[in-house]
Amino acid sequence: MKQIASPIFKYFLLLLSRNQINGWTSNKIWNNLNLSKDEKHQINKQQLYRLLRKMVRQGHLAKHIHPDNSRLSTFVETESMNAFRKQFENHIVKHDSEKLELKTKELKENQKIYENQIKASEQALIDFPELRTEILGRKNQILQDIEKLKAYTDFLASLI
Repeated sequence: MKQIASPIFKYFLLLLSRNQINGWTSNKIWNNLNLSKDEKHQINKQQLYRLLRKMVRQGHLAKHIHPDNSRLSTFVETESMNAFRKQFENHIVKHDSEKLELKTKELKENQKIYENQIKASEQALIDFPELRTEILGRKNQILQDIEKLKAYTDFLASLI
């Protein structure tokens, strides 16, 4: 059994680590991949269909075609799926830690943007003293958002 060359493969492995595919349609599998909006734009359903066909060809999944509507066909794991899972357990753990690190980096970048907005608010107070209340209100909201980001970043860092 070798790794399948597909952009969606790592997400599929993650799904397999947490769930057992038993009577799932391809649409249910797609919805359970938990892709972000950006990832859904980069990865389309056609790639999932190709991956599922490969998994059926390799004998890890069985496809039960609905007699009236092929779109309602379901997938069921075969006995070889357990061996497949075991083969890629380390890959799944590595993917989780990579995802945590990427999310931590993204949060830190957002924090820097907010901190720059705080600095910019000082100039806005000088340029627009008549908007003092609105500027200070927005500044306080940004400060609260920064605190939430810091807390979440610290939490994710503790998982790495």
